[in-house]
Amino acid sequence: MMRDKLRLLFKRLFMALVAALATFGLLVWLALRFWATPLLAELAAPVEPGLEDHAPVERLTAVQPVTEEAAGCSPNKRTCKDMVSCEEAKFYLQQCDRPRLDRDKDGVPCEKLCR
Repeated sequence: MMRDKLRLLFKRLFMALVAALATFGLLVWLALRFWATPLLAELAAPVEPGLEDHAPVERLTAVQPVTEEAAGCSPNKRTCKDMVSCEEAKFYLQQCDRPRLDRDKDGVPCEKLCR
């Protein structure tokens, strides 16, 4: 009696395992057939006819961040009192990450200099 119950339990477990593997295989096949294949075909297709006649395009590399010193930013110029002209204030606002120069966030730095 106990032996028959164990045999039935193992049979059900085996059938569940087979059903799970079949479902997984079907999902993989569907993913490859309907999702990956069109993407791969789209990537392999030329963007514009005749591009193969042109010179190869250089691959883009990661851009190194520009330090403030390399951009020409002085660490001593942080406030509007340190600026001499409106052009200098605009440069420091845009290139040197000095948000305090534009307190009202309207894009115009140092309101007294840039009227």
